[in-house]
Amino acid sequence: METLTTVVVILGIVVMVLLAGLFFLAKELMKKFGFFNEFAADSPNFIKWVWCGAKNYGVKPGMRNVVLRSDHYFKVLIGFHLKVPFFGTGFDYYGFAEAKKAGSGIWEMVMSTYCGNGSCEFKFFCDRKVGKKMVVLWCDSDVWWKKPDVVYQPHWWQRLGFWG
Repeated sequence: METLTTVVVILGIVVMVLLAGLFFLAKELMKKFGFFNEFAADSPNFIKWVWCGAKNYGVKPGMRNVVLRSDHYFKVLIGFHLKVPFFGTGFDYYGFAEAKKAGSGIWEMVMSTYCGNGSCEFKFFCDRKVGKKMVVLWCDSDVWWKKPDVVYQPHWWQRLGFWG
C-alpha cells in the first residue's frame, strides 16, 4: 500500500509541475500575441475582415476562399484575433502568402481557410502600406472558383464543431 501511495504522490507532483509549465507557456504565448497586436493595431499595413459565422450567412461551415486584391505587389502574414479566457487576447498569425499578378495592374493573394459556425476577425499584416486600393473579397462569384495560393486546413477540434 505504501508503494501505491508513493506512486500517486509522485504522479500528482509531476502533473502539477506539468500544469504549471503549461500555464506559464500559454501566458508567454498570449503575451507575444498581445505585443504584436498592440504593435500593429494602428498600422496602415493592417487589414481586418470579419467572418460573421456560417449560421449567420445561412451556409455550412467549411473551407472558403478569401482574396486580397491590390494595385501593387504585397506579402502578408495571415492570422486572426485570438481571445482566450484568463490568458488574454492577441493577433495569432498562422500563415504567410504573397500576391500573384492577376491582370493588368492587379495583384491578388487567394487563401483557402476554414470558416466555422462562430464569428472570427481575420487579420492580415502586409509588408507595405495598404492604402485604399486593397480590398478583401470572399465567396463572391468572382473568387469562389479561384485556385488558392495557400490552403490552411482546420484543426481536428474545428472539424468536430469546437472553437470556430
